[in-house]
Amino acid sequence: MSVLQRHFSINWTWNKIRPDKKQKGSTDEKKVFSIIAIAVLAALLAFVSLSRRTVVSPGEEPSEPVETPAVETAAVSAPAPTPEPAPTPVPTPSWEEGIVAAYDIGVLYRTAERGEIADIFGEEGNYYRIGLDEKTLFIEKRFVRDDGEEPQEEKTAYARTGAEFFASPYLTGEPLATLKLNTPVTIIEELGDIILVKTDAAQGYADASRFSPVRITWSGGGGGGSGGGADGGDIFLGIRSFLQPVEGLFPAYMEEEAAEGLPERGRILADGAELYLQLVTAGESVMVTEKEEKICTIWTGEEKGTLPRWALYLEGDEAFREWQGFAKSKAKLFENYRLAGTGEELKLNTKITVLLQTDGGYYVEANGRQGYMAAGDISEKQIVWSGGGGSSGEGEWTAPVL
Repeated sequence: MSVLQRHFSINWTWNKIRPDKKQKGSTDEKKVFSIIAIAVLAALLAFVSLSRRTVVSPGEEPSEPVETPAVETAAVSAPAPTPEPAPTPVPTPSWEEGIVAAYDIGVLYRTAERGEIADIFGEEGNYYRIGLDEKTLFIEKRFVRDDGEEPQEEKTAYARTGAEFFASPYLTGEPLATLKLNTPVTIIEELGDIILVKTDAAQGYADASRFSPVRITWSGGGGGGSGGGADGGDIFLGIRSFLQPVEGLFPAYMEEEAAEGLPERGRILADGAELYLQLVTAGESVMVTEKEEKICTIWTGEEKGTLPRWALYLEGDEAFREWQGFAKSKAKLFENYRLAGTGEELKLNTKITVLLQTDGGYYVEANGRQGYMAAGDISEKQIVWSGGGGSSGEGEWTAPVL
């Protein structure tokens, strides 16, 4: 019997017992009856609710209330950073010892392109120590300009007779052109005693001393004589002083100069400017991995570069026998073995000690300085000048051997 049926049954029973309710019941009795009915109904509802909670299937034991365990939140820690693997050491290739025979030689890494930008870390002698290709390299100062400076303005110059210009800033190889007197050129860049020039036909590097900022005029001799033509009015453009190293001391062994005042970044001015892994000097030992007729491959411990073959003594090489010579007229001492640039002109008969033969001449000592000279500028004997018949001619000859 449902709760509702029970409620109506109670009401019917009550009415049966009190048939006279409608006639005799008072308002108070109605209130009492309503209160009792509500109380009974509330009790029945509570009973039904309790019964539903405890009903179990036959044969089953009432289950105990299951406590839901609290979820434990594990502390999640960030994964430990994976250590970077140690760089694999570069294996040292097989090599033989070579002994450097000359000063001011760089182990060549590669050649630069005009316009490349490099960090400048310091300077050593005639070189900047720069950062490029994630390496520390060396380059001649003349090939670098502060990147913060304005580019040089182009200017016009005029060629001396026979002036040449080349694809290489070291003025090596076949000339791109040989110019006639007063051929105009445009100077794009001045690199010490080397200039970058262009004509209507080509562009290249030239010796600054072979050009004049003004047109060159001819002057004839007086007295109706046939004056010999000579290029006059020539002015050297941007010639720098010649390096005068202390004997036995050159860039590889110089103390590093203070970096104060150095530009932070430099712009490379010449295509083909050489970049060196290191500078080496006479007596220094290097690891030679390959040798050819003209060059040797050098292992620096991290990279491979090259040196000229003549600049090294290898096992089995005979030591060069030094000899004494004398400077010819207008002989020049150069700071580089390519004999590029103006060089320093030596007085006639300046004593020369020839220390080593190079591809293009000799490595020498003159006036307490070391440098490079063309083979044709050195005489094995002292030179004597003589004039004859009142003429102004001049010649050179060697003293007779008695």
